[in-house]
Amino acid sequence: MVLLILVFLSLTLALSPQSQLQGPVKVLKVVDGDTLDLERIGRIRLIGIDAPESTYNRRTSGAQEIRLGLMAKAFTASLVSGKFVWLELDAQQRDKYGRVLVYLYLKDPAGDWAHQGKRYRQVNLEIIRAGWADSLTIAPNVRYAELYVQAARGARAKGLGMWGLEVRLFGPL
Repeated sequence: MVLLILVFLSLTLALSPQSQLQGPVKVLKVVDGDTLDLERIGRIRLIGIDAPESTYNRRTSGAQEIRLGLMAKAFTASLVSGKFVWLELDAQQRDKYGRVLVYLYLKDPAGDWAHQGKRYRQVNLEIIRAGWADSLTIAPNVRYAELYVQAARGARAKGLGMWGLEVRLFGPL
């Protein structure tokens, strides 16, 4: 019971990025549910999340995954397209494809995250909370891994996003 209360309190209190935020930087293009192009930076990959692929490639498992990937991409686009964002880096700054690995933030007065007197929403976490990505931990970038695992469990339990049976079977209404 005490653990449950502590978890609830930690979710209701403001979270804080563990390092300095960099930005603002304009979002130029949403490539995928977890990949974007940013002005002056180029291609970035959101740390800690794995959205379904939105194009056919060697990793995709078929038309159903592509459809879910397109929906995940649309959700991410609804959050960030054309907006200014702030970045937080972790231990490893680039992946094997040369993409910059980031935690991405949007200014939002009602956001869960507080940094230097301002409030933000973390895009990575919002995508997982909405059910359009699963958590994906790749060391050494593990800063918010447990938070993402809990958010993914919650989205699955609620049947949100790609975890919703009606989405998987019939598509969006």
